[in-house]
Amino acid sequence: MNRLTNLALVVIACILILACAGAIVVIKFNETRMDGQEAAAILDEESKNLQGKTGVMLAETVMIGEGDICSAFFREPFETVVFMFRDGKFITFSTGHEKTIAIPSVGWIVEQIKARGRRIEDCMFVVHNHFSPAGFSESDLMTWKYLCRKGFSGVFGIYYTASGRFRSVED
Repeated sequence: MNRLTNLALVVIACILILACAGAIVVIKFNETRMDGQEAAAILDEESKNLQGKTGVMLAETVMIGEGDICSAFFREPFETVVFMFRDGKFITFSTGHEKTIAIPSVGWIVEQIKARGRRIEDCMFVVHNHFSPAGFSESDLMTWKYLCRKGFSGVFGIYYTASGRFRSVED
């Protein structure tokens, strides 16, 4: 690939990361609002009794949002793995290959995560994409087991880009 193509890919990747980060912020904001609305609905009867006394008014409209983080990350025609952390931050790895992520080792990924000030124990979600629903490969299962030995206790899964289906290793 020439230099201009590489630059274009870097720019596209940066735009995708910013778009995903924005989507995550919007989702978290909506979740927080929904939690408050759910609490208000549960206490609706009590709140009606308090309205006259405290001046509290309940919202007449509840906004509900929905989304799919996987479809935001996996738009390119190659495999990518996403490590999502408890604070909403994420790290992605890809080598541009259609059927694999050709990294030196899973240990190398863990070292890269540590080098960025993160701990695998704080990772709550690891997902990578497959283009056909062939299930977890032996390499996928070995990766999951390695991450668990290093302290990972979150959800490990595959997103099938063709069908939009997510499957966790526990399924």
